[in-house]
Amino acid sequence: MSVYQLECFDGGFALSLGGRVLLRHSAEAPALFLGRGEETIKMYRGNFDIRERVSERVALRFARAAEGRLTFTHPDLSAPLTVTLTSRDGLVYFDTETADARYNRLYLRLPAEPGEHVTGGGEQFSALDLRGRRYPIWTREQGVGRNKLTEVTRLADASDGGGGDYHTTFFPQPLFLSSRLYFAQLMNYEYAELDFEDERFHEIAVWSAKTRFVFGAGDGFPALEEKLTGLLGRQPALPDWALRGLWLGVQGGTARATELERHNEWPALWARCNREAVEECGLLGDCVFFMRAGATGSQRYATLLWAGDQCVDWLEDDGLPSALLRHRHPHVHLPDPGPDGLHSDGAGGGGLHRRLRLLRALLPHHPAPEPHRHHHRRDL
Repeated sequence: MSVYQLECFDGGFALSLGGRVLLRHSAEAPALFLGRGEETIKMYRGNFDIRERVSERVALRFARAAEGRLTFTHPDLSAPLTVTLTSRDGLVYFDTETADARYNRLYLRLPAEPGEHVTGGGEQFSALDLRGRRYPIWTREQGVGRNKLTEVTRLADASDGGGGDYHTTFFPQPLFLSSRLYFAQLMNYEYAELDFEDERFHEIAVWSAKTRFVFGAGDGFPALEEKLTGLLGRQPALPDWALRGLWLGVQGGTARATELERHNEWPALWARCNREAVEECGLLGDCVFFMRAGATGSQRYATLLWAGDQCVDWLEDDGLPSALLRHRHPHVHLPDPGPDGLHSDGAGGGGLHRRLRLLRALLPHHPAPEPHRHHHRRDL
């Protein structure tokens, strides 16, 4: 039985889930666009310079709707774009495909409402409500400072290009939750963008015309989170020993691999590799491994996530506030009840003179019990 409602009207359609309109399409305000583009990607020490040149963007104004299928046409397309709609476990799967191989960009617009709030984008450090900004989804170094107006960011950029920006994160995820009590998740691993700059709509862009979107709705955020965790997976509970006493870690060598074609998927594959190794040894529930980078699907495999380095200060984009903010984003799915499956540096990632004050300020805001990490060779 279908969980969505597809209402057709002259020149368009509306797709609803749980009484909420997710998509509204007409010739005057199309929901889908195709594009052709070329990208230039440069990397230095995990920091990326991504440039895109879009040579064509086509509004798919003409559409036919039937139960389970949407067909979009345009005079410039050699083949239509088809959308297959399916229902499973209370979710709507929205799969797009076209035989016209010239097009390698897709843009999906969802209607926005005045006063609506959205959160998501994976592990974000600068904002909880993402409205008014655009968020590239690309795994990279978080950056030092993460605000182009601050001196620490300018110095890091001048040194090695590592200053970062408000959106840079090692755990991006093409997901958002709306205060209208629905979520939209892109299942692709290609470069994507969540664009909330326009007051009229939310736009998801992805560097592929073959895509899968998943939509879910609920009567409240707990119900919504349950559906989302059912889709992406839940982290296992930490063993008792992980929440008592002191962990000692020793650092060894460094391994490096780069393959841009599957770049965004590597963190999830690495989490799966570690999880399978632990399970094969019969140590799940006894052994803990933690990940800094993440992607869609990491939640299903990682036993613990680390929020990376923060600056030893109170600056909003990369200091103590950013360490607190990452707990509020819906990218980590945990057993209930249980401790938070995220942890950050106990008092920042560098420097000495302010770390004790930062640690004392941080502890009351962390869920208890929760692991706290301290950098090697950096004592309080």
